[in-house]
Amino acid sequence: MWIKSSFCDNSGSCVEVQFIKSSFCNADGCVEVGHTDGNVLLRDSKLGDRSPVLVFPGDEWDQLLADWREGRQLSSVDGSLSCVRMLNGHLVFMHPTATGVLETLHFDEVESAAFGAGVLAGEFDRPIPSLV
Repeated sequence: MWIKSSFCDNSGSCVEVQFIKSSFCNADGCVEVGHTDGNVLLRDSKLGDRSPVLVFPGDEWDQLLADWREGRQLSSVDGSLSCVRMLNGHLVFMHPTATGVLETLHFDEVESAAFGAGVLAGEFDRPIPSLV
């Protein structure tokens, strides 16, 4: 699914972001990941357009994926991604907004397992920029 910022005008010069879900997801809901220049966006597919979109710097996302693959504890990451916790098989992403509001995305054990399988399969790795 492609989305365009709600701040876009009709000039056609807006950046659209494609969100992807893990191929291991069921139809009920999943972590959705989008890539932009240098950042990674997360949202919850079961919330649709009502889902908050969390924005993470790409290097922090890369570290999160590496930690997941290595089986390291995901309790906190310094920087803008304030905390990722696995509680009883659940996955919670928490991220402070520019105004200081703490946005959260909560995923149950099935959604968390699908996300984890997608991480291990490389489905959420940032694309390597092409040299043109």
